[in-house]
Amino acid sequence: MKTKLFILFSIISIGLFVSDIKANPNGKNIFTSKGCAACHQPAVDSVGPSLKNISSAYKGNLGQLIDFLKGNGKPLLEKGKFAGQYDSVMKLQLNQIKNLPAKDLKDLAQFILSH
Repeated sequence: MKTKLFILFSIISIGLFVSDIKANPNGKNIFTSKGCAACHQPAVDSVGPSLKNISSAYKGNLGQLIDFLKGNGKPLLEKGKFAGQYDSVMKLQLNQIKNLPAKDLKDLAQFILSH
């Protein structure tokens, strides 16, 4: 029984990972290579809000999310118990990505919104 559950879970996990790659491989690559995954998990809030919650907050507002990624906007989500640490870490992260080419910023935002 445990083996069957493990296999089922593995298949579902691989499917979700592949669907993320199909949705926007460049956005996912930027997300992982720039260290965003250290604080933002797909469905669970950790140091930063989950991709699911970010996607929900920015639904229909791709431009607003891109502006935030450029460092030109305020976040639409509460930062919770890690607010002070999160602000300083996020500022460093935004400095790494805000000058990416427009296409890369759009790909990153679309990847985030795909959750």
